[in-house]
Amino acid sequence: MNTPFSPYYAIQMLSKLGSPGDQMVTSSSGNALVRTHAVRRANGSLDVLIDNEDPSTTYTVSLSYNNFTPSGSPTVFTLANNGHLDH
Repeated sequence: MNTPFSPYYAIQMLSKLGSPGDQMVTSSSGNALVRTHAVRRANGSLDVLIDNEDPSTTYTVSLSYNNFTPSGSPTVFTLANNGHLDH
């Protein structure tokens, strides 16, 4: 009781992706086991969620952008196999 399980952390991860007023933008992956979702924030920044459907394998991912130039260092959140959200 009162112990958060993986779905709790997954919802917490989704809350990092976007907020009201943001806009979903098209994103894709060349690997069927790696799903991507992207949101253009109302402030002009871009959030990307990369979902590895195969937790036993690590994949290298390359990102490319249309009409967006990234700058600075990204903030990365990881939902680990133990169900905890790491920053």
